[in-house]
Amino acid sequence: MAVGARKEFLEAVQKLNVNRGGGRPSPHKPVLLLALLDLRLAGKLFENRIQLFPALMTRYKEFFDVVAQGRDTPNIHLPYFYMRSEPFWELHPASGHGGGFGPVGSLNDAREKIAYASLDEAVWEELKDPQFVEETAQVIMGHWFPEKLEAMRSAWARSKEVSRYEIALEDGAAEVAESTGLYVPARDAAFRRLVVEGYDYRCAASGWRFTLEGWSLVEAAHIVPFSESHDDRPENGIALTPSFHRLMDKRVIAPGPDLKWHVSSVVDRRIPDNQQLVELDGASLILPQNPKFHPDPASLERRQNQLL
Repeated sequence: MAVGARKEFLEAVQKLNVNRGGGRPSPHKPVLLLALLDLRLAGKLFENRIQLFPALMTRYKEFFDVVAQGRDTPNIHLPYFYMRSEPFWELHPASGHGGGFGPVGSLNDAREKIAYASLDEAVWEELKDPQFVEETAQVIMGHWFPEKLEAMRSAWARSKEVSRYEIALEDGAAEVAESTGLYVPARDAAFRRLVVEGYDYRCAASGWRFTLEGWSLVEAAHIVPFSESHDDRPENGIALTPSFHRLMDKRVIAPGPDLKWHVSSVVDRRIPDNQQLVELDGASLILPQNPKFHPDPASLERRQNQLL
C-alpha cells in the first residue's frame, strides 16, 4: 500500500457509517476496529480471517466499557456485520448461505451465517507495520472519542502492556518478579489471557465452557500461588470455574502430577450434595490441546502436597 493508500484508509476509518438516528454516533464500529488493531499488534491475528472468537470479543468489550453510555450494549455481532458497508471490510458466507446474509439478530446467528470477515488485502499488509497500527489506533480514538480520549488512550496503553507481558511469558520467562504500579494489573490480565485462551475457555475440572460477548465463565488460577512462587508462566496456570477455583485455593481439591484430580479426605463421601466432588476424585484433568500450556509437574506435585 502506497503512502497515498495509507492516507485513504485513515480517512476511511474517520468516515465510518455510525449513524443511529438522532443521537450521538454509535461507538460499535470504531471499538471493533480498535480491538482488531490491538489483536494484530499483540501478534494474535495470524491471517486475514477475522472470526468472532473470544480473544477478539474480550478486547472489544474492554474498550467498549470505557466509552459506553446510557443504554449502550456491546453486541459485537452488529458492527461485525454492518462493517460490510465500509470499503475495506468483506464478509464471507458460511457454507450453505450463498452470497446473501440478511440481517443478523444475535451472536449465534452471525456465526451461523458468516464464516469470517477479511480486510482489504492492501490494508492487511500495511497492518503488519506496528507503527501504522499505532497511528491508526490514535486516529480512531482522537476522532471518535474526543470526550473519552484520555481514558481510551489509557486503556489502549494498558492493553499493549498486557500483550508485552503475555509475549514475554509465552517466550519462556521462567520466573517474574513481583511488579508494582500499572504493571500489576497488566501482569494479572496477561496471565488470565494466556491461561484461559490456552484452555480454550474450558474448565479443567468440570469441562464447562461458556462465553458471551467478551465474558467467560472460567478464571485463570495459579497452581502454586503467585505470592509463593512469583511464577506467571502458563504452565503454572489452570482454567477453572469460580467454584472449583475457590475449592483449589482452600486446598479441598488439587490437580496432581498424575494429571488427575485429587479430593481431600475432609469431604464427606456419604453426603449426596458432595457427589460432584466425589466423582471428581481420580478424574483426569481436561488439558489444553497445545502441550506448551500443560501444567508443570513440579507445580502439580507441590499443589497436591498441600491438600488438606
